[in-house]
Amino acid sequence: MYIAKTKEGKLRIYLMLTGISAVIPLIATILHNLFYGLAITFENLKQVFDILSATFFIISLIVAPIAFIVGVVGSLVILKREGE
Repeated sequence: MYIAKTKEGKLRIYLMLTGISAVIPLIATILHNLFYGLAITFENLKQVFDILSATFFIISLIVAPIAFIVGVVGSLVILKREGE
């Protein structure tokens, strides 16, 4: 994995994390609904689709907002240190 050693590299990573985590809830919500519908339609694979549905639900409601907050706070900290 690439490790950023400069402030610009770290800032870029935090800004990318912020942007990606802002889009992920939309994608994860669509995938959650898709897998939920497939679980209802295909009874023989219901357990697999239920696990996938729950996974994307958790990503959408818990993981993405936490990643967004980390990205915003990290970006602000780096920008504040750069200004000093």
